[in-house]
Amino acid sequence: MRARRAGRRGAARELLVLNVHPHFRGAGLGSKVLEFLRPNFARVLASTVPWFQQRDYAPLGEPRMGRLLTQVMVRQELLGLAGRMVRHFGEPCPCALP
Repeated sequence: MRARRAGRRGAARELLVLNVHPHFRGAGLGSKVLEFLRPNFARVLASTVPWFQQRDYAPLGEPRMGRLLTQVMVRQELLGLAGRMVRHFGEPCPCALP
């Protein structure tokens, strides 16, 4: 598992890799790791989007095709910040979901 640092000051806030060995899948290990790290963003395989949605992440933008079809996910609790940005600056945040 790796996580990228967010700038010089920040802790890891973007999940890069989370892969649980097939023998341990379904035991809650991935959920516990995600709960512990609490990354703000994660780029996930399209097939894992429902798993992340069950853990309070929302898709951000459209899926992208590279070598694999991936989707950026953002923590649900951060979506409220986009609304506050609109009220403060008077224009929609480009990260806001419709």
